[in-house]
Amino acid sequence: MAEPLPTAPALPEHPVPPAEPMARRRALVTLGLGLASIVATLLSITWLSRRLPREPRAKYQTLPLRRIQRRKPQVVLIGNSMVETRFDHKLLNQLTAPTRVELIALGGSESAVWYAQLKNYVVASGVPVRRVAIFFRDTEITLPALRTTGPFGSNLDRAIPKPDPVISKKIKPPSAGPIDDLRNLLKSIAPVGRLRQTMSSRSDDLIMRVSTPFAASIGLEKKKKIVNRQFRVESLRGDVDEERAPWDDSRPFPEVVEASFLPDILKLAKDHKIPLTFVRVRRRKMAAGRPDRPELVTYLREFKRYIKKRGADFLDLAGDDWETIEMYASTDHIDRRYKAKYTRLFVKHHADLFADEP
Repeated sequence: MAEPLPTAPALPEHPVPPAEPMARRRALVTLGLGLASIVATLLSITWLSRRLPREPRAKYQTLPLRRIQRRKPQVVLIGNSMVETRFDHKLLNQLTAPTRVELIALGGSESAVWYAQLKNYVVASGVPVRRVAIFFRDTEITLPALRTTGPFGSNLDRAIPKPDPVISKKIKPPSAGPIDDLRNLLKSIAPVGRLRQTMSSRSDDLIMRVSTPFAASIGLEKKKKIVNRQFRVESLRGDVDEERAPWDDSRPFPEVVEASFLPDILKLAKDHKIPLTFVRVRRRKMAAGRPDRPELVTYLREFKRYIKKRGADFLDLAGDDWETIEMYASTDHIDRRYKAKYTRLFVKHHADLFADEP
């Protein structure tokens, strides 16, 4: 009988790993790759943003200073587009002659710029003006950091020859706790704003190039000037409701005054013996018959008491019924067609502002 063939030795069995540990391992690998991608992206953005140069400061503009020194005005009006769209400079001087009036009107400017203009133009000129009038809306005079960054941030650079310690202190973002401290730390480590500004500028250039190829011969900068001229404040239209505009803060006056530029403006005027008047602009909503909020009424009453106690005057245009709603263009701007009319009516109703004796 034949012997049975020897059987091959059994191979050792390899147990199949359970499905659950394998799924967990794949999930951990996927999570690790995702986190690595996020970290790599953040490091790349940080590296790129730190390599980009800081946006250069806008050059200090000496033209307003030279104009004051040359024209030697008795009255200076300071403000933003609320002055820019309301007064015809040439006509204003004709109506107030022999009193000479100078306008320092810079669209988009706010209280930090107005303080700088008073200091670096009016005071620095050495001209003994009889009156400086600062035009403002509602509560914006006590919002120190308003429009000191972003699209209007260069306005402040244009009004100061060098960094000003008073301004730097007042516009520094307040810290509301550890979250704000962490946010500011991250901004200093990764200044992504530089990257955003660079990309925005290049995007603008690209849009300008492709949108008007037929006008390539006039040059990119000239194109930008044409577009900016078309969108200047006098040309704006619409019925935008500014009831809750970004600068319309309803916090009580005592809570905001010391942190604002108001004490510094008043002290600067007092130290240099400059009579000062704060002129509250009549807004479109007032012409439309909408009353002030109760909080704003209280704020303005305390504002008036505060500046009067420190030697300044207050002129509230809210009740000027001659400024009708038909005179407005967009938001609180006066339509350019009514600029001359507004100038005449303002001088007629507020001649005291331009009087020989303050």
